[in-house]
Amino acid sequence: MRRYPDGSLQGRRVFNKKSRSWAFYALKVKKDYAYIPSLQSKIVAARINSNRGLPKHTKLRSNDPRHLGLVCGVPAPSTKELRDKHVSRGDAGQEERQ
Repeated sequence: MRRYPDGSLQGRRVFNKKSRSWAFYALKVKKDYAYIPSLQSKIVAARINSNRGLPKHTKLRSNDPRHLGLVCGVPAPSTKELRDKHVSRGDAGQEERQ
Protein backbone atom coordinates (compact mmCIF):
# COMPACT_ATOMS: atom_id res chain seq x y z
CA MET A 1 0.00 0.00 0.00
CA ARG A 2 1.22 3.47 -0.78
CA ARG A 3 1.58 5.79 2.17
CA TYR A 4 2.03 9.51 2.63
CA PRO A 5 5.17 10.69 4.49
CA ASP A 6 3.12 10.97 7.70
CA GLY A 7 2.26 7.23 7.45
CA SER A 8 -1.38 7.50 6.40
CA LEU A 9 -2.64 5.44 3.46
CA GLN A 10 -2.90 6.96 0.01
CA GLY A 11 -6.16 6.23 -1.70
CA ARG A 12 -9.13 7.51 -3.57
CA ARG A 13 -12.86 7.51 -3.31
CA VAL A 14 -14.85 4.99 -5.36
CA PHE A 15 -18.61 5.15 -5.80
CA ASN A 16 -20.36 1.76 -5.86
CA LYS A 17 -23.40 2.08 -8.12
CA LYS A 18 -25.06 -1.07 -6.78
CA SER A 19 -24.97 -0.13 -3.10
CA ARG A 20 -25.07 3.60 -3.87
CA SER A 21 -22.34 4.35 -1.40
CA TRP A 22 -18.80 5.64 -1.41
CA ALA A 23 -15.84 3.52 -0.39
CA PHE A 24 -12.13 4.12 0.12
CA TYR A 25 -9.81 2.35 -2.30
CA ALA A 26 -6.21 2.13 -1.07
CA LEU A 27 -3.65 2.69 -3.84
CA LYS A 28 -1.23 -0.18 -4.34
CA VAL A 29 2.52 0.03 -4.80
CA LYS A 30 3.85 -1.02 -8.21
CA LYS A 31 5.56 -4.41 -8.11
CA ASP A 32 9.34 -4.43 -8.37
CA TYR A 33 11.09 -7.47 -9.79
CA ALA A 34 14.63 -6.08 -9.55
CA TYR A 35 15.63 -8.86 -7.11
CA ILE A 36 15.07 -11.68 -9.62
CA PRO A 37 18.38 -11.49 -11.58
CA SER A 38 20.44 -11.60 -8.37
CA LEU A 39 18.32 -14.47 -7.07
CA GLN A 40 18.84 -16.39 -10.31
CA SER A 41 22.59 -15.86 -10.22
CA LYS A 42 22.72 -17.06 -6.58
CA ILE A 43 20.78 -20.21 -7.52
CA VAL A 44 23.10 -20.96 -10.45
CA ALA A 45 26.21 -20.31 -8.31
CA ALA A 46 24.90 -22.59 -5.55
CA ARG A 47 24.19 -25.31 -8.09
CA ILE A 48 27.66 -25.02 -9.65
CA ASN A 49 29.40 -25.03 -6.26
CA SER A 50 27.41 -27.98 -4.91
CA ASN A 51 29.82 -30.51 -6.50
CA ARG A 52 26.88 -32.61 -7.63
CA GLY A 53 25.97 -33.19 -11.22
CA LEU A 54 22.59 -32.69 -12.75
CA PRO A 55 20.26 -35.68 -12.77
CA LYS A 56 20.96 -38.01 -15.66
CA HIS A 57 18.23 -38.71 -18.19
CA THR A 58 17.47 -42.41 -17.95
CA LYS A 59 15.74 -44.49 -20.59
CA LEU A 60 12.43 -46.07 -19.67
CA ARG A 61 12.21 -49.85 -19.49
CA SER A 62 10.23 -51.50 -22.25
CA ASN A 63 7.44 -52.51 -19.83
CA ASP A 64 7.14 -49.05 -18.21
CA PRO A 65 3.47 -47.92 -18.27
CA ARG A 66 4.51 -44.35 -19.09
CA HIS A 67 5.03 -45.55 -22.68
CA LEU A 68 1.25 -45.95 -22.96
CA GLY A 69 0.58 -42.23 -22.55
CA LEU A 70 -2.71 -41.02 -21.12
CA VAL A 71 -4.78 -44.05 -20.16
CA CYS A 72 -8.47 -43.60 -19.49
CA GLY A 73 -10.85 -46.38 -18.38
CA VAL A 74 -13.60 -45.15 -20.71
CA PRO A 75 -13.23 -45.18 -24.51
CA ALA A 76 -13.35 -41.71 -26.03
CA PRO A 77 -16.55 -40.80 -27.91
CA SER A 78 -16.26 -39.40 -31.42
CA THR A 79 -15.81 -35.69 -31.91
CA LYS A 80 -19.21 -35.52 -33.64
CA GLU A 81 -20.94 -37.04 -30.58
CA LEU A 82 -19.23 -34.57 -28.26
CA ARG A 83 -20.16 -31.64 -30.54
CA ASP A 84 -23.81 -32.77 -30.65
CA LYS A 85 -24.02 -33.04 -26.84
CA HIS A 86 -22.34 -29.68 -26.24
CA VAL A 87 -24.60 -26.94 -24.89
CA SER A 88 -23.32 -23.43 -24.42
CA ARG A 89 -25.01 -20.84 -22.26
CA GLY A 90 -26.33 -19.06 -25.34
CA ASP A 91 -28.01 -22.24 -26.60
CA ALA A 92 -29.83 -23.09 -23.35
CA GLY A 93 -33.30 -21.86 -24.30
CA GLN A 94 -33.26 -22.56 -28.04
CA GLU A 95 -34.91 -25.99 -27.88
CA GLU A 96 -37.91 -24.57 -25.96
CA ARG A 97 -38.42 -21.76 -28.50
CA GLN A 98 -38.49 -24.01 -31.55
